[in-house]
Amino acid sequence: MQKEWIIAREPDHALAEAIAGDNGLHPAIAGVLASRGFDRNTASTHLNPSLDDLHDPLQMKDMEKAVDRLVNAIRRKEKVVIHGDYDVDGIAGVALLYLFLQRHNCPVDYYIPDRIEEGYGLSMRGVGWTADIGASVLVTVDVGTSDLKEVASAGERGVDVIVTDHHEPGLSLPSTFAMLNPKCGDSGYPFHGLSGCGVAFKLRQAVSKALDEAPDESYRDLDLVALATVCDVVPLIGENRILAKFGMELLSGSSRPGVTALKRVAGIDGKDINVYHLGFILGPRLNAAGRIASATDGLKLLIAEEEDEAEHLAEKLDTQNERRKKLNEAIFVEACEMVDGELALENTAGIVLASPDWHEGVIGIVASRIAEKYHRPTVVISTDGETGKGSARSVKGFNLHAGLERCSALLRSFGGHELAAGLLIDKDKIPALREMFNAVVKEDVLIEDMTPKVFIDKYLAIREIDGELFSSQERMKPFGLGNPRPVFLSEDVDVVGTPRVVGRNHLKFKVRDGEVVHDTIAFQMGDMLDAVAVGCGVELAYTIREDEFRGRKTLTLHVKDLRVKTAGGERTG
Repeated sequence: MQKEWIIAREPDHALAEAIAGDNGLHPAIAGVLASRGFDRNTASTHLNPSLDDLHDPLQMKDMEKAVDRLVNAIRRKEKVVIHGDYDVDGIAGVALLYLFLQRHNCPVDYYIPDRIEEGYGLSMRGVGWTADIGASVLVTVDVGTSDLKEVASAGERGVDVIVTDHHEPGLSLPSTFAMLNPKCGDSGYPFHGLSGCGVAFKLRQAVSKALDEAPDESYRDLDLVALATVCDVVPLIGENRILAKFGMELLSGSSRPGVTALKRVAGIDGKDINVYHLGFILGPRLNAAGRIASATDGLKLLIAEEEDEAEHLAEKLDTQNERRKKLNEAIFVEACEMVDGELALENTAGIVLASPDWHEGVIGIVASRIAEKYHRPTVVISTDGETGKGSARSVKGFNLHAGLERCSALLRSFGGHELAAGLLIDKDKIPALREMFNAVVKEDVLIEDMTPKVFIDKYLAIREIDGELFSSQERMKPFGLGNPRPVFLSEDVDVVGTPRVVGRNHLKFKVRDGEVVHDTIAFQMGDMLDAVAVGCGVELAYTIREDEFRGRKTLTLHVKDLRVKTAGGERTG
């Protein structure tokens, strides 16, 4: 499928020059920042993140109430239970608060629901267990905003509920002791993009201050916050950028037994941890437990104190992750066959797929891959008997939570945010959902606009790529949602050397601009081998990476898309 190239407008050149001068930045990177809407002040803040720039947690509505309640629980030795979701965001946040309360000798326990038996959200079984063991405070992580019945049940049994969550609120909120969610309209908090663990961190930060701890004490577990922030794919801007940057520095040198063991089994021990390591290596192993086994294993790994226990759990998670990958691949292939064989994509804006044979623990990953491949909002449902559990993922331009709200008459329940959601539906209503979801997406997005898009920051000549430019670019890290790695466009570039296919259908070749030659790799574009001939001209949309092979580091162009200049001067790609 040919991609549409969307090229950013040229920035204000005077502003770009000022940003470059203020920060000792390469002009091309200063231009990227200017075109992305940064001014001189915000550019300097972005390039020089500081823990001092974190917002005061007491700005969040109900924070003071929550802090007072937890401080009293610590001092009175009341029993506290931390109830989290079963993904990385949830278990990392539970670990964060559990370890903090444990250090203060507060009687604390945790509860992680079973994905299959209990489903998403605050668990009624967990509420009952919390009351049965005599806990007087229940703190949620990454759940709670939509759980009206469960919160009410806790209150009836004498348990004060403090919700820390980041999901979109519905029309009604539960009657909690304290609701900490920056996305609630009246939260008063200046940054709305925190992960669930990030909100839990703000609570922990405020309680630490109330207990007169040194400011640095609040930051000792930022490795857990970084893990959640990256793996939950929240925007890496503002506070999230700060938390991710300093948390990854802790992860790189972590002495936490569980983290050390997990890095070892994943083959990245001793490396400087980056976003890729979290999102594609460590995170999936922690998530695998909650998808096909017990998420409690992931939590136990993060809070493990003994190396032997950590090693055992890490090996277990690694094995589960291998099983998860096989399940995921089999379901993805079957889902693609459904799309290609049963759907007319020219009339399909929103995709809904269902099967009784799909493991509900991996359908979220499959939904992400389908949405990415076909560039359409996607719902993937695992049916069991008369009910179905679904995971949904969106694409840029469609608010998934708002879309599902318009389909709510067909759903038993749903929850999530703009890009990801979960739902529960009666099996016999799935065909109606397929029609309604497609119609709802069509109302917001034209099918002809669903061509995959490549967003390009700036034109760049190949000869401009050097160590100085790359060094300036790296000051924008960590890259991710909301702060993507810059994408450059180079025109009329000559292909040199001998193009070849490597790995899993990746096209590798060299490009030249005058006397400057750079290595180039185009992932999953091996089918273009015959078109990309030596001496032909190409247009490249790409990012710049530093690849290492046998101890030698080189700057390599990672192609997002390419167009070949034909003999008649036309472009194909």
